[in-house]
Amino acid sequence: MVAAGHPLAAQAGMAVLQRGGNAVDAAIATAAALNVVEPNMSGVGGDGFIMIYNRQAGNIEVCNGTGAAPYATDVDWFRENGIPTKGILSVSVPGLVDAWMTAHAKYGTLSRGEVFDAAIDLSGTASQ
Repeated sequence: MVAAGHPLAAQAGMAVLQRGGNAVDAAIATAAALNVVEPNMSGVGGDGFIMIYNRQAGNIEVCNGTGAAPYATDVDWFRENGIPTKGILSVSVPGLVDAWMTAHAKYGTLSRGEVFDAAIDLSGTASQ
């Protein structure tokens, strides 16, 4: 079963499962397709969190796709000034794609090409 905010994204995830992919492959395929068909709702320029239950190990692992703070970040500065909501200090390097790649490298079963096929195909027709 695949659930998504857009039927084409759900179809992308289902196609991956039907090709023998696992839940991680399908989740990434669905998310990538959502970036194409609903760019106003999701995008690779944002953050993401991927929680994966590893049945063999009996634990939950998380791929944190938030942007890292700069090396010279000073927690005391934020305590004194608050968290900026505008300007250069309010942004980080997007980490979503890295989270996808990290999760796929560890748990994916299909090739990256197979996982991203639907999103790539949709990108040629999404604006039509």
